[in-house]
Amino acid sequence: MTISRHSQNSAFVFQGGGALGAYLAGVYQALTEAGHLPDQIAGISIGAINTAIIVGNPPAARIEELRAFWNMVSSRVAASALFHSMAFTLLAPQALGIGWA
Repeated sequence: MTISRHSQNSAFVFQGGGALGAYLAGVYQALTEAGHLPDQIAGISIGAINTAIIVGNPPAARIEELRAFWNMVSSRVAASALFHSMAFTLLAPQALGIGWA
């Protein structure tokens, strides 16, 4: 892979928006595989999570770690666990006899 560097600085900025984060992870993969590496990277909301995965891993592991994260959060098991966690958070105070403040 040939890495292109231009005389100007480049940046990847990942926005938020839930499932859009999976799309942006794919964009990151395509750009880096084409040899476009940013000088800076930033993100907000789900984009910040993608950014943390990218900068928190060595370059050779970034794509695989992004793929592992998105496979995990988009699986039925993760969705089910999230639902049950949210349901417990909402219903536990009533089940325990604790009123809402």
